[in-house]
Amino acid sequence: MSLDFLYPVSITRDRKVLCKEITNQHLITIQKYIETDDNELLSNHFENLIHNVTVKYENLNLLDKFLILINIRKNCLGNTIDVLSSDGTKNSIGLTYVTENILNNYKHKKIVETYNDVKIVCTFPVKISHFDNFYDNISMIEIEGNKIYLGDLSITESEEILENIPFQLLKKIKEQSYLLRQKTINLFEIINDKKPVSYPFNFKSSEIFEMLKLSFTNNLKNLYYNQYIMSSKLNVPPSDYNRMTPGESKIMIKHLVDELEKQNKRSEQGAPPPGIGQMPQ
Repeated sequence: MSLDFLYPVSITRDRKVLCKEITNQHLITIQKYIETDDNELLSNHFENLIHNVTVKYENLNLLDKFLILINIRKNCLGNTIDVLSSDGTKNSIGLTYVTENILNNYKHKKIVETYNDVKIVCTFPVKISHFDNFYDNISMIEIEGNKIYLGDLSITESEEILENIPFQLLKKIKEQSYLLRQKTINLFEIINDKKPVSYPFNFKSSEIFEMLKLSFTNNLKNLYYNQYIMSSKLNVPPSDYNRMTPGESKIMIKHLVDELEKQNKRSEQGAPPPGIGQMPQ
């Protein structure tokens, strides 16, 4: 039995999954991929991260993974993201509102087709991807009674299975792809030129990926600066910092800042400052 701290995340079809917290190293790696603009490797890293933090990984689609990652983001970086409009206006968007809006408007849809002893079920895309590909909608393949859930497999394993699916079957399901479309919603609003502007959301893979990038975009220099502060002021080795959660390191840095501020106030009043490490009052 795992002794890790776990928290529940609401996903589609009124389900919940238990997730572990991410570490500072996870956050640094995500930011490196964002800053190098390597969307392919970032997609793969998000997939691997989902496998790593989800306790019971079973039949998750792209939207489930998006909701898990957004909840991770909320826990380690806060509940709001800043979006700049074209006129330079800074807009704060609440991620709780975004996830609730998506969950309330998502409709579970599926297509089922068979060919000889092969059955395919298509639903919402299952893989995190920076581009839209219909074949990502294939969620389950049943061959001679054996069910294979593609969302539970690696990208390489999924591709190997799809290569062996009869072309006639793939053609049949692609002709019905329009049945899987979700309703376009206004995900949130921003202010531009003093007027509200809606952000349309079509539940496409590319849109979900861009929303993930926007949510996790940070500043790599800031992350390494926090590591430097922890190492130089609190004697925490970089390896230990990397294993800590962002929330844990944030609390420790906050205590350090509060303590230094108290020392400065005492110095201004002529009182001798206490040494670093004094328990907060």
